[in-house]
Amino acid sequence: MCRGAGLSVRASSGCRVGSEPGRVLTKLLEEASDNQLNDLAAATAIGRLGEPGEVADLVAYLARPHAGYITGANLRVHGGTSV
Repeated sequence: MCRGAGLSVRASSGCRVGSEPGRVLTKLLEEASDNQLNDLAAATAIGRLGEPGEVADLVAYLARPHAGYITGANLRVHGGTSV
């Protein structure tokens, strides 16, 4: 999907595509119980949920000029959920 989006957006427009955030402690999880949060964390290879800043750090890196050749990539920020 990201590869297709990367091709359809075209790098010449200056827009690059690619993200797959995993279980991150955001407002979406505010109402989750401690048991639910523990279950979600246990499903990751590193045994914890992500912090919003960890996703933001990747976004900031990708926005910098030295990451300009990265496009259409699926960069998984999910703590090893699919490992």
